[in-house]
Amino acid sequence: MITSQANFLRVVVKPDAMTPAKRSLRDAQFDEAIARASAARRDDDVARLERRKADHGPHELLCVVRALLKKIKQRVLVGDGVDVNTIDWVDGRAVVEHVHARSSTVRSIHWSPYDRVGVVHADP
Repeated sequence: MITSQANFLRVVVKPDAMTPAKRSLRDAQFDEAIARASAARRDDDVARLERRKADHGPHELLCVVRALLKKIKQRVLVGDGVDVNTIDWVDGRAVVEHVHARSSTVRSIHWSPYDRVGVVHADP
C-alpha cells in the first residue's frame, strides 16, 4: 500500500505478483470494455483503453478495506503487503481482503528545530 486517505487506500500491484489467471482476467475485462466503447463509437475511449491494456505495470488501484478487517480493527499502514480481491481493472478499484504480517514498524518522532527554552523574569 502506498497511501491512505479516509476509507480508501492506494495499492500498487506489481506485474510479477500477478498470476497468469489474474493477467487473463485483466485482459478479458479490458477486451469487454473496449468492445462496449467500440459499439458506442467512442474512438477516444477505445484508444485510451487499448493503451491501458498494453501497459504491463505496475498498476495502481484505489481500494476499500473489507468490512471484516474494519470490524476486527485491523489497521492497514503505508508499506503493508496486502491481498486484493474483486478487482475492476478498467476503473482501477479493488477490495483489500488480507493484510500480511509486518516485518517492522516506524514510530512517529516529534521534533522541533528549536530547543526548549526556559524564560526567567527577574527584577533587579
